[in-house]
Amino acid sequence: MIYNKFDCDVSHQQLRKDFIGSSDAPVIMKTSPWTTPRQLWQQKLGFLPQKNMNDAMYRGKILENEAREKISEILNTKFSPARLFSEKYHFMMANLDGLSECKKMSLEIKCPNAKDHEQAANGKIPNKYYAQLQHQLIVSEHDTMYYLSYSEESMHLILCEADEEYQKNLIAEEKKFYKMLTEFIEPELCENDFEKRTDEEFLQALMKYKQHYCLYNEVKKEFEEAKEELLKLVSSNCVADGTKIKKIIRKGVINFSKMPDELKKLAEEYRSEPSEYWKISLENETENSLDVAW
Repeated sequence: MIYNKFDCDVSHQQLRKDFIGSSDAPVIMKTSPWTTPRQLWQQKLGFLPQKNMNDAMYRGKILENEAREKISEILNTKFSPARLFSEKYHFMMANLDGLSECKKMSLEIKCPNAKDHEQAANGKIPNKYYAQLQHQLIVSEHDTMYYLSYSEESMHLILCEADEEYQKNLIAEEKKFYKMLTEFIEPELCENDFEKRTDEEFLQALMKYKQHYCLYNEVKKEFEEAKEELLKLVSSNCVADGTKIKKIIRKGVINFSKMPDELKKLAEEYRSEPSEYWKISLENETENSLDVAW
């Protein structure tokens, strides 16, 4: 591991964009209840703003120092916040709530809701945090670390062991996600990426769209049949009744997948800025869905 105590000149926000951090791991493994892989991808590329600190996050920040001091006293070893960079996986970093003075033990502090705190009381790390701890263990190259669930009334300390099988899957998924970032490949949407709409104005507009979509498909089918019938009678450029029909020859498209890597990198320098558009897919009609430009 490469270690520093937040003395890096690069901002935390910039590091979050350039690296896969431990808080990204549950998102990538689809165990985060707050963020989806698509949203994380958009945040890192600047299409979505970073989430603002809510009351629960603010409470956690306030209690974190208190929790760290208490556990340092109990374990008789001083823990300090630290930032680690993996030497083995160049895209991985971890911000630790605590790293011991000997650099051999790390600590993750959570000030969670009552349900998660109760799980910790029963010796169980909530699933939503498991990937985060395993990511930290990979970066730190430690075999174990502490998970501390802390509240104003009580605290529960659990020793988390490195899970080799889980870590293999985590590394593979993070590699895929990092490739998506560097090659601008959007992660697939999941259910939590869709907002459930029930407002009347939207439902009325949707009903109108569906009605016209059915009419459009009928007309489109008839149009394509008429076009095919007409072109069967054409063998050369021709004109009739104010209508010209001509053959167009255009260059073939460039197959980027067959390009050497050096040329791909060079071509990327000339790529224009990304654009956005909306795609409307009706149930059972994905094959014929309309792409609506934004």
